[in-house]
Amino acid sequence: MFGKKAKYIVAGLSLAMTLAPAVPAFANSGTQATVSTGVTKKLEVNPGSKVTATFSYTATPTVIKGAVVDGKNTTSTETHNVSATIADITLSADGAEATGTAAITYGAFDHAGTYAWVVKETANTYTGTGEMQYDPETYTLVAVVNNTDNGGTTVAESYLIKGTVEEASGEKVGTATFTNKYTEKTSDGTNKPLVVTKKVEGNQGNKQQDFTFTVTFTAPDVLPAGKTKADVLNAITATAGEGAVITNEAKVAADATSRTFTFTAKDSKNVTFNDVLVGTTYTVDEETPSDYSASGEVEQATVLSEDGANVTVTNTKSATVVTGVIVNNAPFIVMIGVAAAGVVAYGAAKRKIEK
Repeated sequence: MFGKKAKYIVAGLSLAMTLAPAVPAFANSGTQATVSTGVTKKLEVNPGSKVTATFSYTATPTVIKGAVVDGKNTTSTETHNVSATIADITLSADGAEATGTAAITYGAFDHAGTYAWVVKETANTYTGTGEMQYDPETYTLVAVVNNTDNGGTTVAESYLIKGTVEEASGEKVGTATFTNKYTEKTSDGTNKPLVVTKKVEGNQGNKQQDFTFTVTFTAPDVLPAGKTKADVLNAITATAGEGAVITNEAKVAADATSRTFTFTAKDSKNVTFNDVLVGTTYTVDEETPSDYSASGEVEQATVLSEDGANVTVTNTKSATVVTGVIVNNAPFIVMIGVAAAGVVAYGAAKRKIEK
């Protein structure tokens, strides 16, 4: 009797030993891993604009059900609390786009499965007085975790899906790309405006004369949230100092990309242009009278930076003036010269006759 029971016991132990390798014995809580993909940050600014900014991200655990990615079923059916950490990205942009990247680091996985997180940009801090636009894009991070022979776990595959994936199809991407835009005006904080000043020089220059100017602004490419180029141009304000008069500051149509102001100004008078978006280009043209020379006009489109600009257009009119002494006495001096010459000639002739 005992022999028969022993026979069954031995058979059961043999079967258990056969199945043992298929049952994971989690000897440890898993190891930390770095995702093969990560986050890319793009910071767009206009020429002439400077900013330093730090961007932060979150990866929140989520569940995805039946999502098909690249023809493959991706399913995460249980909630989890495994962390996925994304480092902050700090960028300094000086008149051109700046880019940076950050890796994603996983916490420890204690068992095999498919894990998922929702990745978003959550906040940013920056130096400057302008406007920073957030990127609302959302990505789903997926990690496929397998068991190892020693009872631990390993990340077999990790990738990102653009958008929030829940019972839906998704597009696999190589990196989570977030693009932010920074814009600022010349009226913000310490930023300076464009000031156009008239100067008249020369001994014939008329300092009470009005000179006519045309200033043209062209909008930049990076715009504030929800604004068009026409919106940016129509926000520009012009203030004329005493002795200057703005003659035309008409608003532009919705599809316009440039706006023109005209004004007149006397000597040492100016017009100030504010609320100009940094990166806007400008030209300054004067209707120079034919009897004046001119210098200081801005003929080539020039970027207005956050430091502003001072443009002085100088007109010069001069004439060679003969002094009053020479003008009044010249005939008499000529007559004296002629008389002196006659006396000398007479003396010479007389001495010749006497000989």
